[in-house]
Amino acid sequence: TGGELSIRINGTTLYEFDSNLFYPKVDNSKDLGHSGGRWKDLYLSGGVYLGGTGAANKLDDYEEGTWTPAASSDASATAYNYATGYYTKIGRKVHVTGQFRISTIGSFSGAVINITGLPFNITNLTNYDPRGIVGIKNAATAKGAIFLRGVSNTNYMRLEANNGNTSSDRNCNANVFDTDTICYVDLTYFVA
Repeated sequence: TGGELSIRINGTTLYEFDSNLFYPKVDNSKDLGHSGGRWKDLYLSGGVYLGGTGAANKLDDYEEGTWTPAASSDASATAYNYATGYYTKIGRKVHVTGQFRISTIGSFSGAVINITGLPFNITNLTNYDPRGIVGIKNAATAKGAIFLRGVSNTNYMRLEANNGNTSSDRNCNANVFDTDTICYVDLTYFVA
């Protein structure tokens, strides 16, 4: 039942080849490279199984890139001095970080503040609302205990305030932002 081609040393088959596979003769017995003999790059069109052979062990995506955060409510901020974001995606998990500075607030108003432009939609899972960290500098209205909530099945997160024994509406009103407000965001979430 061996492969179509084998590599033997001293009469012992170590590796086998067939039309689709290259593999060690004994399962889980050989390393690819070592500390003093490393391979340079590995190019895969599929994935790699780490720590096991089940579907949950397959890593099939790693990506880094940029995204552009923007504030949105009933009306959007008019202009920014800068709006910069970075992300890392490993499998279906994404971590984003970003910041922006509003140069002209315009007619920004409303009962919520959403930060839009996430590079991937947040997955829609039962009882899943990822939480993140937000920092605001030069706010128009001081607020305490502000945090981010990723909104399922969208590409945005929402600023919310307060915790614990509060009403169900924890939205942070748009009057927090003004010209010269700087907003910093960090969120980790699963993709759709």
